[in-house]
Parts: sequence; structure tokens; C-alpha cells
Amino acid sequence: MSVGGDTPMNKRDIKRLRTMRYFIDAAQGILEEEGLDGLTIRRVADRAGYNSATIYSYFENLEHLAFYASLKYLKSYLVRLSAMTLPHNGLERFTAIWRCFAAEAFQYPDYYYNIFYAPHRFQFNDSIRLYYQIYPEQLENISEDLLPMLMGSNIYERDYESLRRCVDQGYFSADRIPEINDIVVLLFQSYLLRVRSGESDLPLEEHVDRIIRYFTAIIKGYICKARNPNPAQ
Repeated sequence: MSVGGDTPMNKRDIKRLRTMRYFIDAAQGILEEEGLDGLTIRRVADRAGYNSATIYSYFENLEHLAFYASLKYLKSYLVRLSAMTLPHNGLERFTAIWRCFAAEAFQYPDYYYNIFYAPHRFQFNDSIRLYYQIYPEQLENISEDLLPMLMGSNIYERDYESLRRCVDQGYFSADRIPEINDIVVLLFQSYLLRVRSGESDLPLEEHVDRIIRYFTAIIKGYICKARNPNPAQ
């Protein structure tokens, strides 16, 4: 599966990606053992067998490296979503995608927050593309239909296609998409922080059910019932 274009890489590019992989592998090992709090430039460098200064030739800072290391945790979400038969109905499709995403995000809240909500000063999309050049095997068994969402989106753009489908089926007008998306994304951020803090001891599935109920209520509040009482038909 090709990512980032078909331009062949020269030896220097290949070496660069290989070295980045050493550092990311080392960082991911630390995440597995100790989480984000255990990640430092010195510890990653020591584990990878390089000096600390070398890391800054490949990553802007620790935040940038932590972002790359966290992307490993998207794999199970992408495999799960690829295996699903998504509904044609816009609202059902929207909630099915979010249910899948929430189940994975609530299982790994630190890493999903770090990927989608932490303030990034680097180019998000470019970093995503580069990561899958370094780890092309992580796209195995991933549906081609998911690549545009994966490669070209941040958290705000991620649901545009699903919301557009709702518009096409008469749920609401296109000018409502930015407002709905804002509400959904910010609500999910708040709920993810709740799960991340451990302030609630509810089982994971109950957290997923709750956020989906909230999202469904939001969408239904925008439905143009007067214009189309049966938008799914």
C-alpha cells in the first residue's frame, strides 16, 4: 500500500527513515513499560544507541518524538474499522465510526489525547505521512477507503465525510457541519480527559455507550424534521 506518493527514495532518505525508526522503536518501548511520563530524550537515545543530540536532527523536540511513538496505538482502531461493514445511513455510519474510535481511545487515553488534542507545533499531516513511510507494514489489512481520512486529516476534519453523508440524506444543511463538528470534537475531548484522569470507575463499554448517546442527541437536535421527517429513507 503506497503512502506519500510514488517518488523513489535515495539512499540518504532510506537511511534517515531507518534512523528515525530506531528512535521511535526505542520510544515505543518506553511507552509500553512506563507510559508518556517515562519518556525523555536521554532515555530514548540511550536505548537506541545514539547520543541525545542526534535525536534533534530527526525530531523537533520530545513532543514531536512522543507523537510519533503514540501513533502505534492507532493500529488496532484502523484494523477494527477496516473490518466493519459501515451502514449506508448517515447517522448510523457517523455513530458506528465514533463507537469504534471511542472504544480504542478510551482504552489508550493518554496516547489518543497526545495524537489528536495535544498542542502540536509541527506539521500534523506531514508527520502522519512520514510515520507510515517508516512503518508501511502498519497499513497492512487497512482498507484503501480509510487512507484519505488517515493521511490527510486532523481530529476536526476526520468526520467531515460522515457529516457530509448526513447532509446528502437530508438530516441537516451543509452550513451546519462546522458547528456540529466543533461540538462533537470538543465534547469528545472533555470526555477523553475524564477517562484519562480516572475520575470515573465505569467500565470502558459504558463510557463508549454514554459518548455515543451524547453524539446521537446532538445530531438529532439538528435534524431538519420539517423538511424531511424520514431522512434515512
